[in-house]
Amino acid sequence: MQLNIKRILIVTDSLGAPRFVNDEKITYNDTWVYKVISFYKKYNIEFISLTINGLDSKKLLQLTKDKLLLYEADIVIFQFGIVDCAPRVLKDFEIKLLSVVKMSLIARRIISKYHAFLSNLRSIQKVELIEFTKNISQIYTLFNEKNTKVVHIPIAPACQQYIKKSPNVDKNINVYNEMIQKYTDLYLHTSYINCNIETIFLKDLHHLNLSGHKILAKNVILSLKNILKCGI
Repeated sequence: MQLNIKRILIVTDSLGAPRFVNDEKITYNDTWVYKVISFYKKYNIEFISLTINGLDSKKLLQLTKDKLLLYEADIVIFQFGIVDCAPRVLKDFEIKLLSVVKMSLIARRIISKYHAFLSNLRSIQKVELIEFTKNISQIYTLFNEKNTKVVHIPIAPACQQYIKKSPNVDKNINVYNEMIQKYTDLYLHTSYINCNIETIFLKDLHHLNLSGHKILAKNVILSLKNILKCGI
């Protein structure tokens, strides 16, 4: 890793963003992104952060080509993957078709009631593993050519309620994380270490709650200390 780090780009899906889920609120100041930036701002490192709801590897590859390389960052930190790998009941074209024939509301009710069975039966991912691998490989190569070091936060492990809702989600997360490790300069494998997975998510079961953001921020800060050489 380079010792003279001047600019770090953080790109996350909705797990790095503020959000409301029912009565639970995560403000920007609560997010791990804000906490990491705040911790390191005294070390004369410029941070740029982008949080994109629904970000998958396909969108990220295009965004890299169109925009991200232009930031000329020394390090880019990524957090994405759950959109790619989470078990789905319907393919995108099926969702559009149901909307056209005005049956999307009925479909949502059925899917909500039988999601575990249907997702297990159909075994659909938004971005299949082969395409996901191709996408992250290209992303890594593009940044590597610009001498930007790539850091990946793994897809967060699934809690038991999420696994009950989507029986294959934990298997998918593990497989996709294994692929992420192959295309990164630093894989932050300790991101969720020493925490109770059952207590770090909001009621939607996959976005981080206050505790989850604190834990992730702490572990990202610890992981970055060695590569940033801040003397702390």
